[in-house]
Amino acid sequence: MAFMPGKSRKVSGVIGVASVILVVLLLTAGVLVNVAGNIGNSFNAQLKVGPTKSATPSPTPTPKPTPVCSNTWPMATSVHLKNRWFAEGIASIFDAKTNADAVAAAPDFTEKVSQEASLLVGAAKAFHLPDVDVATLTDSKGCATDATVKLKIALDVARATARSITLSEAPVNGTNTGVENGQVVSDPGGTISGNRKAIQIVLADGSTIWIMARCGNIVTSGPPIFPPGKTDNPPCTDKCLPNPCPPGNENPDCAPKSTHAKDYTLPEGKPSVTNGPTPVAIPPVVVTTVPGGGGVVDTPTNTSGTETGTTAPGANPPSTTPATPPVNQGGDNGAGDPGGM
Repeated sequence: MAFMPGKSRKVSGVIGVASVILVVLLLTAGVLVNVAGNIGNSFNAQLKVGPTKSATPSPTPTPKPTPVCSNTWPMATSVHLKNRWFAEGIASIFDAKTNADAVAAAPDFTEKVSQEASLLVGAAKAFHLPDVDVATLTDSKGCATDATVKLKIALDVARATARSITLSEAPVNGTNTGVENGQVVSDPGGTISGNRKAIQIVLADGSTIWIMARCGNIVTSGPPIFPPGKTDNPPCTDKCLPNPCPPGNENPDCAPKSTHAKDYTLPEGKPSVTNGPTPVAIPPVVVTTVPGGGGVVDTPTNTSGTETGTTAPGANPPSTTPATPPVNQGGDNGAGDPGGM
């Protein structure tokens, strides 16, 4: 075939243009790759991204398993915040509005204390039950023992046989209790301040205790029955009555002696005095006699025997008729001779 110079030049031109386009595309692709790589490196440098490492999980504390108690119940050891029997208090006592509510709330207290050995021993002492060794109330598995069951039953019986359970306030001069180092203690100050809403329980022997809503603490009257220690109530000051404070135990927040009669307990059977004795009215003086006697007013200047007298108010005027001598009824007629002879 003969060579055609015109067509050859056209083909060569097309190939040259295509080559140029291909080179441009390759160069562009290389630039884009480099730019993308630079952008990625710059971004990683800003974030300081390093090699991926697996995060080490923080150790999770292993929860203490609740003991499985086939015949009784698990015994607990609580953290007694603010030295309270129960940090959250007893809700049913808080909510009580009537004496019937107070009676219904009382079992909540005995149920809660039966789940901690030290509180159960303290409650038993306050309810005048026999002392029990706290070590005998929890077995090796952390369950209540037969001794715990018996003590809880005795506590329920003491509550059920109480003379009365009423809605009340703990007396301001009562003895608060608390929990310190796992042991029930009494406040040596002998005064209670703050919210004192409580239920009052008069036991079968006539003694009285209170259970406060805010903390579940037992309040007693008279001398403390537990060792001295911290409670949720501030220590007393020397101004607080009835007991002076021991040295170093002063606190100005202590409540003074109450002026309300309801804050003080009376001996069993003694009636309360609300307004004091009723004053006795003194009757007016009534004149029953007139000076001179016999309705006659004596005049010092008159001659003896000439007084005519003055009639007393309300008396009959004296008679002006001479009196008739009485008829002789026997005797000597004044002459020594017997009559009728």
